[in-house]
Amino acid sequence: MRWMALKDDPIVGGTKYGDIVTSPAALLVPAATDALVVTTAQVDEGQRSLDRNNDVRGTRANSAPISFASAPSATFSGRAWTSQAKKLLRKVMGGTIATTGAPPAAVQSTIQMLTGMTSNLPALQVCIVREDQVDRLTGGWVNELTFNFPADEEGTMEGSLMALYHQPEAASAVPTLPSIVAPAGQATAFMLRDVKAYKGPGAGVLIDCLGGFGMTINNNLSDDFKTRYCAGRNILPVTIDTILHRIWYPDKNRVGPQAITGRLDFGNTRPDIEARKIAQHADKLVVELYGDPLGTTPAADEMLRLILHKQIPTGGNAEPLQRDGDQQSSYEFTAYVDDATGKDLEAVIASTAAVV
Repeated sequence: MRWMALKDDPIVGGTKYGDIVTSPAALLVPAATDALVVTTAQVDEGQRSLDRNNDVRGTRANSAPISFASAPSATFSGRAWTSQAKKLLRKVMGGTIATTGAPPAAVQSTIQMLTGMTSNLPALQVCIVREDQVDRLTGGWVNELTFNFPADEEGTMEGSLMALYHQPEAASAVPTLPSIVAPAGQATAFMLRDVKAYKGPGAGVLIDCLGGFGMTINNNLSDDFKTRYCAGRNILPVTIDTILHRIWYPDKNRVGPQAITGRLDFGNTRPDIEARKIAQHADKLVVELYGDPLGTTPAADEMLRLILHKQIPTGGNAEPLQRDGDQQSSYEFTAYVDDATGKDLEAVIASTAAVV
């Protein structure tokens, strides 16, 4: 078996090792509906040992380090499946959700960015199965999520999560582990072909001939030891060959100053955007990504609308002058808080059910 799954963590802030000691069932086993089709995924145990190489013990040989702490994390990349892109966007943004509409019509959910650096992002439990090895992580917050929509391929997404606990074990030790094959709802990916983008105040003006789009949301989660770890809590004892090791796991995650950046590509030169970059002119950018028909009444397509209320071109330009080939251009942007709305990014999702 080879698969990855993301399951909602039922504990606010995320399940810690101490929670699992109290209730082993807090370490969840995913269902087939939690599967995420990826192209690659990896776990990093974030091991931190204590070095004793400066001990003077009457020999030139180094002293062995001792186990101390772990700060587990996970990364993944894959296609921007319409169902999973919406789910992960909700997890990385983490703010309030307002819903309009009801079946049989399409349902629209408007998601805001999390406010307050002591607020909690929605937590996930991660499971990665590689043949006989199962890695389960709890209390995972999405630290960074990147969307990339090139002109000639399906859209992709890459993500990283910071977790509170990591348990590796043999697949045979998890008797209820499902066999996941061809997860449902992951056949259609967002792509640039079906994107509409608008720039400027109000509804904006359609951007002509967009050749590529990318956006990254970075929550800048804290990796400060004093912030994340609490004395006397979440200490895992491990005995190997009669030797006792104690591994200290984090007690919490905490968001930092969030950053939203992106990229607009064009198959030609764009002096209008060059002028905005030079003047550091801020304006509104709306990007709409469309999927398949929802089968609703009235008819509507699956849709993800990204509204950047105040963004400024911060880099990029036309390609260098050259004799051969096309003269194209690419511009990076950064999103900022709009004073009028108090928002930097909000996302509107049209689907058959509300986003939770």
